[in-house]
Amino acid sequence: MVTNDPEGRRLADLGAEVVPDLPDAGLNPALHHAAELVRRRDPAAAVAAMSADLPAVRAVDLSAAFALGSTPRWFVPDRAGGGTTVLAARAPADLSPAFGATSRTAHQASGAAELTDARLERLRLDVDTSSDLLLAVELGVGQHTAAVLSAKDPSG
Repeated sequence: MVTNDPEGRRLADLGAEVVPDLPDAGLNPALHHAAELVRRRDPAAAVAAMSADLPAVRAVDLSAAFALGSTPRWFVPDRAGGGTTVLAARAPADLSPAFGATSRTAHQASGAAELTDARLERLRLDVDTSSDLLLAVELGVGQHTAAVLSAKDPSG
């Protein structure tokens, strides 16, 4: 995890490696920095970046994406159609992240292959709206998200 936030460093207690955000210039520079750090340690490593707002995603979804991603760089577009939920690069390709409101177009323009297989439905569902959250609940959210939602909803 690349961060300068002291609260974010608590994730080290959970086993995450936390490194300072030396670029300190936003999301895409931080992701580029992280990919460079990984590749310095292992030049042959594959690298990937994933959205944090994917409450319905499961390990099987990630496995499916990595199995389908046969090109040097690939991405999974979000369900809404403009963004990206996952971007990955096999060595020696650079990650070249361009996350943001129009990241789908940016990642396409940079030569990354788009994965839209039906098996990636949960991986495409980032939660930006209340209707996105309702769909995530229908698809099945993790235990921590479910606990927070039931605490907010007195009807259970």
